[in-house]
Amino acid sequence: MQHTLYSFISYRLFIGIASSLAFLPASYAQESQNQNTASKDIEVIKVSTEQTVISNNFAVIKREDFANTSQSLADLLQSINGLQIRQIGGLGNPVSVSIRGSNSKQVQLFIDNQLVNDSQFGSFDLNQIPTEHIESIEVSKNQAIGTGSTPIGGVIRINTYNPNKKTAKLSLATGSFNYQELNALYNTSFYKKHNISIGGSYLSSDNDYDYLVPSPVFNPSTPTTEPLRNNEFIKRSAFINTNFAFEHHQLRFNIQYNNQDKNLPNYQNNTLENSSSLSSESYRYGYEHIWSSDIDWLDTIELSLNYEDKEERFLDIPTGTLNLDGNYDTIKQSAELKTYLIFDSKIGEFKTTPFISFTKQTFDTLSITSTGVRECNGLSIISCDVSAEQRQRLIGSRFEWQTNQPALSAYALVSQLTENNSNVTINNINAVDDTRLTREQTFNTRELGINFTPKAYALEFTYSKGIRTATLFELFGDRGLLRGNNNLLPEEAETFTLGGSFSHTFFAIPFSVSSAIYQQNNNNSIIAIFNSSGIGSFTNVNDATLKGFEFQATTNLTDKLA
Repeated sequence: MQHTLYSFISYRLFIGIASSLAFLPASYAQESQNQNTASKDIEVIKVSTEQTVISNNFAVIKREDFANTSQSLADLLQSINGLQIRQIGGLGNPVSVSIRGSNSKQVQLFIDNQLVNDSQFGSFDLNQIPTEHIESIEVSKNQAIGTGSTPIGGVIRINTYNPNKKTAKLSLATGSFNYQELNALYNTSFYKKHNISIGGSYLSSDNDYDYLVPSPVFNPSTPTTEPLRNNEFIKRSAFINTNFAFEHHQLRFNIQYNNQDKNLPNYQNNTLENSSSLSSESYRYGYEHIWSSDIDWLDTIELSLNYEDKEERFLDIPTGTLNLDGNYDTIKQSAELKTYLIFDSKIGEFKTTPFISFTKQTFDTLSITSTGVRECNGLSIISCDVSAEQRQRLIGSRFEWQTNQPALSAYALVSQLTENNSNVTINNINAVDDTRLTREQTFNTRELGINFTPKAYALEFTYSKGIRTATLFELFGDRGLLRGNNNLLPEEAETFTLGGSFSHTFFAIPFSVSSAIYQQNNNNSIIAIFNSSGIGSFTNVNDATLKGFEFQATTNLTDKLA
């Protein structure tokens, strides 16, 4: 049986004065720049084989679009046509994003070339990086950006702050519910071949906004609006980026640190004794090496290495007495190698980017109750502690063709993903259920795009077949109320998009219009189904078709107020 879903017609009309105007409440910002250090002072190797930009499916938000504003990352992404933000509760609660009706697991999020979706649950939290640490944001609505496996719900790529001129900045902000934010940035260069950026951020809020409590502790029978208790949030972030350039080489190192503490209120009765909380601390390291060749057909070779360690702790203390102390550790390691090849012919220029990458993720849990380490029998409603692992190998290539007539270009991307997953329970008193579960499969994805851009208008057609593989939680469950399904098929989607744009200047006022129609055929969606006993498992369900239309008009009346 097939179902058809029609997405809403999304449209936005932007009539901008100086593009956008925003301010920080009760804020102070100071920025000093050494204008004598021009961007050319730092030698940067430019990769000439960057992805061909297809405008209707690809958007870029640059730092100058949001610098010195109070916008969060969620606010920035929400301004892009076709993106929807989902957030429940106040500051500090997880924020997810979907693109053109997808779910957040189907969207790939990269930070400095590192995929941050976790293998255990497939999700990510947009709260983890402050906007002050961001240089630019790239969004592709249903294709990969450059190389990689084709997603179903698109890609969001965040590039951290890495300017090529001397900069120093300090900003302070305050707001309601005791909101406080402090950001500091510093960037400098040495000998025209080396620059370093350092930044730090602190954010806190009491989050004691009014909330309609269903059963207040002092009057359980009468719902009452009260300031939420135990809802405070604190986040501390820091990063270091550094670049070296010498001869034919460019090296980049980056370190990112994030620590946040979120108290968890009791929304049902808003009790005074509740002191539940969720805290996390993560370190992310990245290394990138680009070698530029003198060979005509070999442009560059690029190597990137990434490592992340994230520790989380969940304290369940609803009435002043510890119910659960849950500890979760996630480690991600990845390596990617790709080359950029260029070939000229009578019919145009061909660019080829073969790539290969390896990824390993581990997830370990340890749960402690007031009586000690929690044991698991694999039969009760209590979930088991697990040690899970995922290994991936991705190979493929991107092909681009630019005709001798600049108005016509095309590209194709093919990839093959091999995935090996395993899961074993810890502290399990039932030895039979302690067996390590494994799963290995291979998946293929592909994309095709054609772009025609004669002067003021552009037309494009894209086709993609993307996948979203099952998470470790969906495959193996928690040995409690959720049972695993080792036979899950990956979610698949074929997407067809036809788009166009037009730009012109009327009476010295720039004006542009873009629109797109798309259809996505989804197969094997993964959902949880529960039986009458409350025990559930994940399974694949029927196919569905999603159809949509996007329209956007943009103009800028004046830049006199910039």
